[in-house]
Amino acid sequence: MISRIDQIKKTQNISYVFGVVTEKPYDHQKVLFISAGPGDIRGSEKGQVYPIGTELIVTEERQNAVLNAISGEPQFSYNEDEKYFDYYYPFCSIDSHDVLIVISMYVPKVEMPFYDSMAKLSVMTIGFMALLAAICLAMIIMVILLPLKDVQDNISLFKNTKDSSTVVENLSKISSHNEIAELSSDFASMVVELNAYMIRNEETAVREEHNKTELALANRIQSAMLPNVFPSYPDRTDFDIYASMTPAKEVGGDFYDFFRLMMSICAW
Repeated sequence: MISRIDQIKKTQNISYVFGVVTEKPYDHQKVLFISAGPGDIRGSEKGQVYPIGTELIVTEERQNAVLNAISGEPQFSYNEDEKYFDYYYPFCSIDSHDVLIVISMYVPKVEMPFYDSMAKLSVMTIGFMALLAAICLAMIIMVILLPLKDVQDNISLFKNTKDSSTVVENLSKISSHNEIAELSSDFASMVVELNAYMIRNEETAVREEHNKTELALANRIQSAMLPNVFPSYPDRTDFDIYASMTPAKEVGGDFYDFFRLMMSICAW
């Protein structure tokens, strides 16, 4: 039997398999059998494999584990130094004595695979988050930053060249389905309106310059039509005459002139 449970211990990779006998109130346990590995020493000292009949220290947790196992709800419990946890399973009952099979596992041996799994899960989680961050960054660059850069470049192009047709054509190539597309469309409309406004301003400036030229010419013609030599009668010293005209705007509507009349007196 000992050889068989030693083989179970080895093949199932568990720390110990042993049987105990106890009775109510389950405050003491005695070893019936226990597995051992190659080189293990059987004895009653700490760290040795307990021989048959060794009485185990029963903690409150171990006592509760026995009660639960006998009531049909087996569970794990830590031993007194919390380096092992034991699983109790009821085997049989003889008179008032209960026999239980116990499987014992070394805590670090159980925790290490868990920690390894957690470490692998953490690495996978960090890798997934890094990949997700890279994808989000790439999407931000492709969907937001690059279209915004195109809009900014075309704003600078229009500012420097006033080439509205090229700017509108470039903005129409920006393919986006968010506010960037609306921004490029609005800016294209604004460029068209600005271009039309500048054309109107240029036409207005040309008309105003043409009107100014015509009015200046009319002013010179009008001024040339008026007497402008003074004194008009230098041979006469008994009177003098002078006149001028200043229109309210470029051209006035009034003219003037003066004539010298010769009169003779006849004696009858």
